[in-house]
Amino acid sequence: MIRSLESLGALVLFGLIVVVLGLSFLALVAPAGAGSDAFFDAAPDSLKSALARATQTGKQGVLVLFELQGCGECRKVKDTVLSDPAVRDFYRRHFLSVSLDLTGAAPLVDFKGNTLKQIEFALANRVQAAPTFIFYDAAGEPVTRFAGPVKDAGEFLQLGRYVVEADSENAPFRAYQLQNSVQ
Repeated sequence: MIRSLESLGALVLFGLIVVVLGLSFLALVAPAGAGSDAFFDAAPDSLKSALARATQTGKQGVLVLFELQGCGECRKVKDTVLSDPAVRDFYRRHFLSVSLDLTGAAPLVDFKGNTLKQIEFALANRVQAAPTFIFYDAAGEPVTRFAGPVKDAGEFLQLGRYVVEADSENAPFRAYQLQNSVQ
C-alpha cells in the first residue's frame, strides 16, 4: 500500500512537471506567432475605412502588405521582422497597417470607395511580387513602394523613417539607405 502511494506521488509529480514544461513552451512560442498578427490593425475589407481611422488617430497614412498564401518570404518577414516589438511600436505610431492577399477574390473597398477584389486592387497598383509593401498618404495616394524581401527589422525601421521624414519625396529608398547607413 505504501509503495503504491509512493508510486502515485511520483506519477503526480511527473505529471505536474510535464504540465509546467508544456505551459512554459507555449509561453515562449505563442508571442512569436501572435507578434506578426498584432502588427496589422485594420481588417482587409475597407481601405477607405482604414484611411479614415488613420486620419482620425493622427497617423500619416496606411501601410498595405501585399502577400501571397504559401509565400516563404512573406512568412519569414511576418515571423521575424513584423513581430519585432520595436518595428510594431514604430509602425503602430505612424501608420495603420493592412495585409491583403495578392491573388485574393475577397471584396475590398478601395481608398476612393470603389468595391473590387483584392487581386484587382493589387493589379491596379502594379503589384507583381510578394511581399510588396506600399505606403499610402492621408489622401490614399501611394508614396513609397518596397517589393521583395526585407533584410531585417533594422532595414524595415529605416524604411518607415524614410517615409515618415518625407525623404521619399527627395530620393529613392536605396539612396537614402546608403546616405543614412551606420558606418
